[in-house]
Amino acid sequence: MNKIKFNIKSVKEILKIRSVRFAKYAEGKTRLNLYYMLISSAAGLIITTLMLLPAPFFLPELSPSPARLVFYPVFLASVIFSAIALKRGLSNSFLIQTMCALMSALTLGASIFAGVFLSTDSPAVFFPLLIIMLSTVFVIRPIAMDLLTAVMTALFIILSQRFKTPDIADYDAISAIGALLMSWLASYFVYYTRMRDYAAQNELYKLSSTDSLTALLNKRSGEYNCLRYMRSNGTAEAYTAMMLDLDDFKNVNDMCGHIQGDKVLAAFGRELKRAFRSDDILSRIGGDEFFVLLRNIGDKNIIEQKAQSVLKICEVLNETFGTRLGVSMGIVIVPKDSPRPLYEQLYKAADVLLYKSKRGGKNKYTIANYAELKTKL
Repeated sequence: MNKIKFNIKSVKEILKIRSVRFAKYAEGKTRLNLYYMLISSAAGLIITTLMLLPAPFFLPELSPSPARLVFYPVFLASVIFSAIALKRGLSNSFLIQTMCALMSALTLGASIFAGVFLSTDSPAVFFPLLIIMLSTVFVIRPIAMDLLTAVMTALFIILSQRFKTPDIADYDAISAIGALLMSWLASYFVYYTRMRDYAAQNELYKLSSTDSLTALLNKRSGEYNCLRYMRSNGTAEAYTAMMLDLDDFKNVNDMCGHIQGDKVLAAFGRELKRAFRSDDILSRIGGDEFFVLLRNIGDKNIIEQKAQSVLKICEVLNETFGTRLGVSMGIVIVPKDSPRPLYEQLYKAADVLLYKSKRGGKNKYTIANYAELKTKL
């Protein structure tokens, strides 16, 4: 019984991890979903237009009919929505996934209407094709898309059995069920491929952006993340930059060896991550130098608490490794109403305060608002 409970718990944890991973993947593919919606709906609109206008002159059997007209408003509405969303930079992943699912439902609904009520004497053509295509186009949770296609397939079969002749209804039912199974297989194959590629991309990004010793961001990646934040949320929020330098770290390497020094740096990196929030930006910018950007924090009391927690990290490391380390810090607060610095200016300001702490006796911190330092830099 305990083994069964353990297995159920493990499955739940795996499903939770996969759910979080997909949510992050879908968030990054929000704009791609809009492009897929625009392209697929525009293609449908063009095909429908061709079937309504020039095609009948060459193929009389393709003369305009309500069965083709029914798709037109769905594709037109999708083109308009996706074009406006792309132009305005809409980035709400859940909303866009919902709109993609709604477009799929409306398209399948239109195909059911055309295949059942407007073609009662012939098998449905559009529904089996669309149910396979739509299940693989958008980045939507497979279970949500599978549930949608299952409901629409059931509705199609029920209506077909009610309004079509038995032979045609049976043919529609078989083709619809076959298309549904194919759509499920295609949906999970595409999902597996996307998640595998996403995991590989994440691993490559992690290797290229992370400092291997401390597991913090490396200098280049840290700068990139700081710049991205400062150009987005940082234009309206208060934030704080901290530059840290381990005092007398050279003595650790000289007296205990570089292997021991690496262990100390690795331990400092781990403890530093615990001391700050997961969305703060922590990077190792040199041998024993670190840079931290605290998002949406400008309260001096909170910042001093963070600085004290960093000082305590060195106390713990000294007890663990028998060292005599300290940490000097330069801390720059950028309030909401303060001038917005460039990254280079923020970096220089934190560096100036760091060396002020060094000159003041080490193992301490110096805090200032950016506005106070701007004229001096």
